[in-house]
Amino acid sequence: MKKSSLGNRYSRLIGLLGSSFLVMFTAGCKLANPLTGDTNQPEGTGADNPARVAAIIPGPAGFLADDNPDQAGIQATVSIIFADYMDPSSVSAANVTVLNTTTGTEVTGLGLTYNADARRLLIRCEDWPQSSEFLLTLKTGGFVNRFGAPLDGNGNGRKDATPYDDFLTTFYVSGGNPANCVPTVPPVITAAQPDTARITDPKPRIAITFSAAMDSTTLKTGTSPKNIKLAPEGGNEMPLDLLSMTPTQLVVVPRDSLIYGRRYVVTLASSQVKADYPTRTPEYLKTLDAGADGAQPTEPDFTWYFSVDTLAPPLVSQVQRLPRGAGVFVEFSALMDTSSLGLGRVRIFDNSGYVPGTVQYFRTPGNATRIEYYFSRACGPSLRVFVSHLVRNTNNTLLDSDGNGIGGELTDDYNRWL
Repeated sequence: MKKSSLGNRYSRLIGLLGSSFLVMFTAGCKLANPLTGDTNQPEGTGADNPARVAAIIPGPAGFLADDNPDQAGIQATVSIIFADYMDPSSVSAANVTVLNTTTGTEVTGLGLTYNADARRLLIRCEDWPQSSEFLLTLKTGGFVNRFGAPLDGNGNGRKDATPYDDFLTTFYVSGGNPANCVPTVPPVITAAQPDTARITDPKPRIAITFSAAMDSTTLKTGTSPKNIKLAPEGGNEMPLDLLSMTPTQLVVVPRDSLIYGRRYVVTLASSQVKADYPTRTPEYLKTLDAGADGAQPTEPDFTWYFSVDTLAPPLVSQVQRLPRGAGVFVEFSALMDTSSLGLGRVRIFDNSGYVPGTVQYFRTPGNATRIEYYFSRACGPSLRVFVSHLVRNTNNTLLDSDGNGIGGELTDDYNRWL
């Protein structure tokens, strides 16, 4: 059910956000592009690569300074540098929108200048409205590189089309406030508990923390949770009670005690969960970004799981070579079901491949299982010990190698080089 841990998903988001805050660009570096043979083409660009924005001045929610204080009004220029050479015919006023989010009116009379060699777009206004914040939009599909590839405004490497791949940035002028700039990324989940872990509490607090204030009507109906489900793996949905709700966190508890020895899956209907973003934020940005991979037309459900059990899964506690290079031994933390250790679930490899051998089983003084694996051929100096996640102890609990307390996951295959 779980494609990746929340930590992995969130780290991808941080990478996307980090790239948006790049406000400096080093010119004069010409890198070869093997896709085109054009030594003046930026690396990582080409016919099948969506175009991206490499730098913006001012940066997100940055201050746009008046460059002519002696003249009435605010005269200033926004600078955008693309990571790819853009089709000059696509760089037109029809594909650029600047919304004054303070008043809700579109800024008119913009002057656009595009330097094709520098890949720099200048957007100038001779009379920016004072005491205001602005949302600048470059429309994907309108903006294309010279191969016709559309702008990848959210930086996720996918062709999501407009408005999801429109490039968005905000800024403010004198008298405005950066805190009033509208968001340009959708909300994400920053924490979910218990997440991919073994717990012993049969009535746990299930908490979801969001990156922004959420619309409470999409997460609860009265005292009941909404758009969140709990079910044993492969089983029917179980009733939940709402424990607490703050702008950025939802906490629910199962109405009935959970059963030991089972995994439970939590599902949040992401496409139905919305942020409580300010007025004039683009509507599509309010939908929860389940995968932390940018807004998209159809947002998948956010799912994760945990197990409830007082019994710890078995571990591989020790692996060593046997004397005189005869083989290796593998020792577990518990007494194992030896019938689960066959079928190629414990194997040895060297640099030439699989090393066949014979296996003997022993019970240690600590009441755990030890395998001695004797080689049937000569081996190279480096050996890899493999133990499948499908081996189990006498309590029918599967191997845990990734340390999260849940046995039997694909990530629980044990691999170690000796």
